Amino acid sequence: MEMRFYLREVLSECSTHYLQHGGNNYSNFIGSLLDLDDISVTFITFNYDTLLEKAMGDVLDYKFNKIDDYTEHPIKLIKLHGSTNWVTKIYRGPITTVNHAQVLLANIAEVESNTRYGVIMISDDMNLIHSEYFHAPIIAIPVKQKTQFSCPDSHLEIAKNALSEADYLFTIGWRGMDQHFGKILVDQYNNTTGKVPKIFVVSNSDSNKIDALLRTYFTPRESTLFDGGFSNFVKKYSSTALNLLLT
Repeated sequence: MEMRFYLREVLSECSTHYLQHGGNNYSNFIGSLLDLDDISVTFITFNYDTLLEKAMGDVLDYKFNKIDDYTEHPIKLIKLHGSTNWVTKIYRGPITTVNHAQVLLANIAEVESNTRYGVIMISDDMNLIHSEYFHAPIIAIPVKQKTQFSCPDSHLEIAKNALSEADYLFTIGWRGMDQHFGKILVDQYNNTTGKVPKIFVVSNSDSNKIDALLRTYFTPRESTLFDGGFSNFVKKYSSTALNLLLT
């Protein structure tokens, strides 16, 4: 549990520093997607930071004040491994008699299984000290073989539906090592008679390796590989170029 608090603080600080010293590639990418012809978009991310929320707010004027905001906008955002601004609430009693650590340890099973998430902003964190609830971060610890997702079940179902209906699947910076997500790909594309998407693999230098790993889960309709990183991909593929890429 200490690791969750640590990750939340580190990633929040890194995101703030990044935004203060440069742009946000997501903003440019979303801007290009908006100009595409007749296309719907769902973002499925394994990142904990809120850079994508920030970009969607800047470009689309989306607000993320409650958990349902992630799935009620036209462009949906699914965060399978949790988020630095997500918590689960556990009642801890009067604040004068019970401390955070005691309640957390006594209710660790509830923390692990609770999917009734509420969304807070990191800047509001100090206000939580005076609450009768303990607020535990919803962040999946980054280990190779995760066994569960850290998002509401309804979000996971939306992700599955988006995958089953997708014509195109972009993987950006994903190494393909999340075996529990790989099982979802297997279930969506190998155990049904539905359509199989064309995939686009965006990587710094390992697109061939990632493509090969993806093919252990399912056989895509076609693969387009891009080495050079997300920043260069965004620079190269404006909305016009993306339209050509998707034809």
